[in-house]
Amino acid sequence: MHQSAFDKMRVFVEKYLFQYENEPLSILDIGSQSIESQVNHRFLFDKPKWIYKGLDIEAGENVDIVVKDPYDWVEVETNSFDVVISNQAFEHISYFWITALEIGRILKDGGIACIIAPSSGIEHRFPIDTFRYYPDGFSALCDYIGFKKLEVYRQDVDLQYPDGSDPLKDSCIVMQKPLLNNDERENFMLKNKLHKLLLKNLNINDIKNLIKTEFEFENSSIYENSCLYQEMPKNAFKDLEVERLSKISNFFVRKRTIKACIPILINNIFGKKVAKYIFKIYPKMELWS
Repeated sequence: MHQSAFDKMRVFVEKYLFQYENEPLSILDIGSQSIESQVNHRFLFDKPKWIYKGLDIEAGENVDIVVKDPYDWVEVETNSFDVVISNQAFEHISYFWITALEIGRILKDGGIACIIAPSSGIEHRFPIDTFRYYPDGFSALCDYIGFKKLEVYRQDVDLQYPDGSDPLKDSCIVMQKPLLNNDERENFMLKNKLHKLLLKNLNINDIKNLIKTEFEFENSSIYENSCLYQEMPKNAFKDLEVERLSKISNFFVRKRTIKACIPILINNIFGKKVAKYIFKIYPKMELWS
């Protein structure tokens, strides 16, 4: 995982979850596998009362849950996680809207999802590379699954990450599942199920029969709401941008100050004659002051 993406997930944790560090939180990371021991999110959620689990389509480092079907996570209970995150995975998902609906299914009411994915950059297939995401696209996805948008952001400026990851221009969204009543929950689950059935290329009669036999909805009162349900929108990612730009600006100010001192030091240490000789060889150095 590149540095700019990891940095954004770090500020999500700091801005949205820090006040809950003493609350019991369950966190699920979608597309969590670490390839070649890349940095992962696990230590960001290393709190005594937090439980972090990684989910992926194959076993590997940082994977706790392996799903057989990438769009139907029968291995994960409905309404079971407070936080769902995904970083640098959505660009590798063919039917991302179904993935978003599964995130909605497994999140507790009031739970929060944070998705980070590139809006630009070269193709990087693993094993496929299907989409790039802009803030309007993430906002549309949030509306489609009926969530509340807390924050959406795209990195439009160069923040000079050492690993050269700025060209990916990551987009981020933080969205919250509402508190659902019985009818709203039934509608959401119906939407979720229908998308999965349509993906299986069944005929309409099969779908009708499955609707009658499979769709049994439980009363909302059995579900536990997340302690995050009163969370308010923030500017976590924009604050990160301002912070890094300030550091970059300070770096160049210090660099210019040091350069301006060099001709003065040469004059003071070596004298004017030697300094004149040095400036003759390196004429640009005299202009630094």
